Amino acid sequence: MLEAFETSTNVNPYSHGKTKIGYCVTFLQETYSTPEIINEWKFQWRGEMILSHGSNHSRGVLVLFNEQLQYETKNTVIDGEGRYILLEMTIQESPSLLLNLCALTKLNEQIVFFSTNFICCSKS
Repeated sequence: MLEAFETSTNVNPYSHGKTKIGYCVTFLQETYSTPEIINEWKFQWRGEMILSHGSNHSRGVLVLFNEQLQYETKNTVIDGEGRYILLEMTIQESPSLLLNLCALTKLNEQIVFFSTNFICCSKS
């Protein structure tokens, strides 16, 4: 079991501070990230970073892993539009499925997004 887990944080791209080192996995949304900023962020964060870029004005999700966390990534799905990262992992010997999602705000766009990108299951 993870010691601490932060589910999500919206970030202002102009005020990126140091992420709390006490967390094992941190999800960031609305990073407004572009490939050009990655080297600067990697210099500031010692653990692994998995990103899905949006634009410098919208979207973008980022998953940060504490460098001391023991994990193995089995499968990674990264959305090209900066909306989600889906990770199948083993974290400290426990199977885990992590989803960092920056969903749309309008209901009709959400319906199209989820029906296009995710399979929903229900019990019969």
